[in-house]
Amino acid sequence: MPLQPDYLDGANLTENAAKLCNLTGIHKEFLRHVLSALSAIEQFQDKMTSSGQPKLALFRIKECIFPFPPAAEQKVIADKLDTLLAQVESTKARLERIPQILKRLRQSVLAAAVSGRLTEEWRAHARASSIYDLIEQWAVEREELKSEKRLKKSFGPKSDPSPIIEDLPQSWAWVKFDHIAEHSNNSLKAGPFGSALKKSDSVDSGFKVYGQEQVIAGDEQLVTYYVNSQKYKQLNACSVKTGDILISLVGTIGKILVLSEKAEAGIINPRLVKLSLQQEINKSFIQIYLESPVAHDFFRGFSHGGTMEILNLGILKELPIPLPPLEEQTEIVRRVDQLFTHANRIEQQVNNALARVNNLTQSILAKAFRGELTEQWRKDNPELISGENSAEALLERIKAERAAMKKPAKKTRKQTTARCVHAESLLRKIITIVRKR
Repeated sequence: MPLQPDYLDGANLTENAAKLCNLTGIHKEFLRHVLSALSAIEQFQDKMTSSGQPKLALFRIKECIFPFPPAAEQKVIADKLDTLLAQVESTKARLERIPQILKRLRQSVLAAAVSGRLTEEWRAHARASSIYDLIEQWAVEREELKSEKRLKKSFGPKSDPSPIIEDLPQSWAWVKFDHIAEHSNNSLKAGPFGSALKKSDSVDSGFKVYGQEQVIAGDEQLVTYYVNSQKYKQLNACSVKTGDILISLVGTIGKILVLSEKAEAGIINPRLVKLSLQQEINKSFIQIYLESPVAHDFFRGFSHGGTMEILNLGILKELPIPLPPLEEQTEIVRRVDQLFTHANRIEQQVNNALARVNNLTQSILAKAFRGELTEQWRKDNPELISGENSAEALLERIKAERAAMKKPAKKTRKQTTARCVHAESLLRKIITIVRKR
């Protein structure tokens, strides 16, 4: 319930607003606080009429009942509320800044994790196996399977990645998803195209269809719909299993879901990509990288000013990935989980504190209008709340002023008619006299 600022003097109100003006006997700031209290809001809500958009008629506002202390006490209450509620708002503003600080902290942790800075001290004392040897082993296996025609000739990386992080640790390697993909022709696969999967294929039970709903919610158990065994076999190239990484493609860059051992058998829909990676790769580390600002900046480089961020499998295949040794992948995941758990705990404490602060405003207002904030003031200043200074006397003066300001009653129709008849008769007499002359 704001007070009108000076710069709005002379401005017009819309039909959805009401202005209280020419008020006597009541302190404006006191009234503003009264109308912001839950007791007033509940009265307004009870008196609202609703036929589409709820409305509160002006005459119904006049029916509401509010506390009315003596004039001197009104000012004391208003001043106390201004001070207390300003402190509440200041506290609330500080608390509301913390989630944004925690968000930046999480992004800093992710950036440090995928650049090697988070485990710099760990590397100085740990002995890890070579990730280069493992990458070479996968490359040899891949070529053997291709020669045996168990993999397509096109399977595998077409080029080496270009580094996108400076000063990467020497024990880390740059790879693309094609370098670390499971040896299967459908290990990196986008969802079915076009009409291959329709809503009419939906059944009550069978094989689950994974979509953006599960990925955005981070909940693989979320049920959308199923397809029968025939459709599942038809779209088997899009099937998923434990450990697969699901990535949302439209409007949700950074939304990742790693399927657990409890994940139902099923397929992905057209808005997802699945990544089936080598068993040794720590999928949680890949998730950390895909959620990091490094990966996000790379993806946004493919955005061309559209209103929605869109990925595709081709972009994902071009993403350079900084890959640490397996032992360091595990350590990075452990440290990120530890730091994020701590940040989440702080965020929960902040949310709890915000809930208490939000309730505090109404609690203070309720105390003020029960007279609790000025209890001692009344004891110290009895002369300001009694006799001519009492609320009752103030109300009587207001009533008297209003009575004096009332306009005279309008003339009745009967009086008006009689005067008209008298005037007409007088006019006739004047005309007769003129004619005689």
